[in-house]
Amino acid sequence: RRTEALAAVGQATAQVAHEIKNPLGSIRLGVTLLRDMTTDEKALSTIALVERGIEHLNKITLDVTQYSRHKPLSLADVELAQLLDDSLALVSDRVAEKRARIERRYAAEPIRGLWDADQLQEVFVNLLANALDASDEGGAVVIETRAMRESSPGWATISIQDFGCGMDETTRARIFEPFFTTKKRGTGLGLAIVKRIVEQHGGKIEVESEAGRGTRFIIHLPLVAPANGAGDKRERIAQRSRR
Repeated sequence: RRTEALAAVGQATAQVAHEIKNPLGSIRLGVTLLRDMTTDEKALSTIALVERGIEHLNKITLDVTQYSRHKPLSLADVELAQLLDDSLALVSDRVAEKRARIERRYAAEPIRGLWDADQLQEVFVNLLANALDASDEGGAVVIETRAMRESSPGWATISIQDFGCGMDETTRARIFEPFFTTKKRGTGLGLAIVKRIVEQHGGKIEVESEAGRGTRFIIHLPLVAPANGAGDKRERIAQRSRR
C-alpha cells in the first residue's frame, strides 16, 4: 500500500513538474532578454535574484521528475575506484571552493561489480556534495572502499565521511524521507533518490552522525546483480569475458 501511495504521489508530482517546466522556460528567456536591455546595476541585481529563483525551481522540477521515474538499471562491468574518481571530478568546483582535503582510502585490490555506472555516479555525487556542504573550509572528506568476498554474494562497502556539523537524532531518523530537508533551498529528494538507487542494486545504505562531529554514509553493494532478470545479463557478460 505504501509503494502504491508513493507511486500515485510520484505521478501527480511529475505532472505538476511538467506543467511548471514549460512556462519556466519562457520566463528564463524573458529574463535573459531583459538582462540584455539594461545596464542599470539595481535592475541587474533584481534580474540576478530572479535567475536564482528560476534555477531553484528548475532543480525542483528535475528532482521531482527523476524521483517519480523508476529508471531500470543498465548494468555493466564497473571498477569502483574509477567511478568514485569520476564522481569527484564532477564536484571539483565545490572541492576548490571549500579548499577541502579529499582522502582516498581505496582497497588495495580493484573492486569490480556489475552495476549501473551512471546511476551510482549520481549517488556518489550527491553524497560528496552533501559532505562538502557540511564541511568547514579546509575540512577533510574521507572516501573508503573495501570488499568482502568470503561469503556469497560478496559485498563492496563504500563510506563517505565528513567532519562537519553532523545531525541530531531526529534529523538522522528522517534523512531518507522524500521532501524532508534541512537546507534552505533543498528539495528533500536527493537522499531519497540515493536510497532508491542503492536498494534497486540490491544494496543498502546506512548513516552514522552526531551533531557537531560529522556524518558518515555507508553503502553496501552486492558484487552480483540483483535477482530481477539482471542476473542473466551478468552471466552473459561473464561468459563473454571468459571467451
